[in-house]
Amino acid sequence: MRIFLLMLVSVLVAAPAAADDGPSYDLAISRLRGCVTAGATGAPRDTLQAALVAIGSLCRPQLNTAYTASDARVDAANPRADRDLLVRLRQQARRGIDHDLTILVAKNAGFQP
Repeated sequence: MRIFLLMLVSVLVAAPAAADDGPSYDLAISRLRGCVTAGATGAPRDTLQAALVAIGSLCRPQLNTAYTASDARVDAANPRADRDLLVRLRQQARRGIDHDLTILVAKNAGFQP
């Protein structure tokens, strides 16, 4: 019985440590798209920039999670790259997320891309 309890306690203590990795890239992007889609209905319709600012504020946690997952993906795909190259590749990946986000906001908020 003691062994079972020790095993149960060790599993319960170890489980939160595994959760610190964060969601996968695909899950992070899916959550970001869901937030943007939900937020676009209440976004300002004056300008695309105003809509982007409003949705960016609303979805900031999901956007940061997507950036973090993207950075991890770039790092894993380029294990031997030097620091400068990794910075450039991360920036390029983040610009891709921003571009896709802009198009999604434009479509869902009623603007033409």
